[in-house]
Amino acid sequence: ASAVVGGTEDDDRVELQSLGTGRRVRGALAVGTGAPLGTAERYAVHSAVALLTLATEQSRSLQAAEQRLGAAVLRMLLSGQPDHARAVAGDLSGGLLDAPFRLLI
Repeated sequence: ASAVVGGTEDDDRVELQSLGTGRRVRGALAVGTGAPLGTAERYAVHSAVALLTLATEQSRSLQAAEQRLGAAVLRMLLSGQPDHARAVAGDLSGGLLDAPFRLLI
């Protein structure tokens, strides 16, 4: 989806392009100009929207995977499997699991 704000003779023009897939908007790209965009500029904006949408959706998928991994590591710790938790967490734990730890529930 897109919208144009301004664009009268004395006004600058701002075009807003939504980023994301489906019904859920993940962000917006604002393009400000002094005149309507030409064909080449519109193609550049549409390419930027496509690339930013891909990056946004990849980031969302990666974040969901990291949350699932963190939950699995926590379940391993809670079930008394710290060695497995360390192996699964790898470098993601930032050394957190290298020292003795205590869990309070």
